[in-house]
Parts: sequence; C-alpha cells; structure tokens
Amino acid sequence: MSAADPVLIICPACTTANRVPRDKLAGGGKCGRCGTALFTGQPIALTVQNFDAHLGKSGIPLVVDFWAAWCGPCRQMAPAFEAAAAKLEPYVRLGKLDTEAEQAIAARYAIRSIDRKSTRLNS
Repeated sequence: MSAADPVLIICPACTTANRVPRDKLAGGGKCGRCGTALFTGQPIALTVQNFDAHLGKSGIPLVVDFWAAWCGPCRQMAPAFEAAAAKLEPYVRLGKLDTEAEQAIAARYAIRSIDRKSTRLNS
C-alpha cells in the first residue's frame, strides 16, 4: 500500500463513495458528486439511509455513539465525542446513531436499552 493508493471516503451528505489518495486525506476534499466537504470535524448523524454505506464501504474506521435524546449520560458525553471527531478525522469517522429514531439498526446490534439513570455530581 503506497501513500498514493486511494481510500474510499463516504460523503456525509449524499453517501457517494469518493476515492481520495491516502497522502491527501489530511487536506479533506469535497464530494465529487454534491460538493460537500468530506470531513467537517463533527460526528455525522447516522440513519437507516446512510449507516450501511459508512460502515461497509468506507476505507476508514467508523466509531458509533448509540445514544438517545433523553439520556443524561449520553448528553454529557456528547462534547467529548465531538472533540474526538475533530482530532481523529480524517483517519477515523465518528458517527452518532439515535437509537429511538433508528430502532432497526439499534436492534441489529442488540442495543435493547440505554440506562435511564442520570449521573449526579457531588458538589
């Protein structure tokens, strides 16, 4: 594998697979189809429409945060997950999957529940 070998990067907007030379990943790039930036420094919202493309076709690893809007610990972790996306892109894609909205994907990975207990900090 050479530095010029292309890596498939899935567009976060239209899910088109884009070939990006490995040595050009740090430059980001734009989708050849829709013109959207391939990397935004933010986790992407994963849905039933784009999940399989990002998981199965992309040439970079995908780290998924399975979350729910009502989950206090999920909301507390969100800023750290966003910061990680900014640091790890373009070599790792971070995505967030709302388990309430995307129940079929959550079920595929045996996500049956998210702890409803909120974390309490002692003052």
